[in-house]
Amino acid sequence: MSDYTPAATGTGARARIQRGGAFLAGMVMPNLGAFIAFGLITTLFIPDGWVNKIAGTQTLVSGQMSAVVGPLIVILIPILIAFTGGSRVYGHRGGVGRGLDLSQLFQGLRQQSDRVQRIGRVVLRMVEGRLY
Repeated sequence: MSDYTPAATGTGARARIQRGGAFLAGMVMPNLGAFIAFGLITTLFIPDGWVNKIAGTQTLVSGQMSAVVGPLIVILIPILIAFTGGSRVYGHRGGVGRGLDLSQLFQGLRQQSDRVQRIGRVVLRMVEGRLY
């Protein structure tokens, strides 16, 4: 099932749980580099990070980079995981579709949109479902 876990044999509940866990591991493990990069950026550039402790004060670059930390964890990493999961199910097209779905979800949660925008999103979702 996954390159990261051995294939589960059998039809029992344990085998089904193992297959589900293998699918989740297959979504997260390819993005491990992104998790490590996020950790390094956070460790270096947040207001209490190493760059500021060495400089003794918050530098301009550190202030700009610390503004990136929030969107990385809230937007980028979930989209990467959604893309990986979608591509495992339906190839590259599935990955793009799941990434678009998640970005539309973020858009809807971020804005207090009126009914016209909500109806437009529903129509786009139906069109997207037909295309994929």
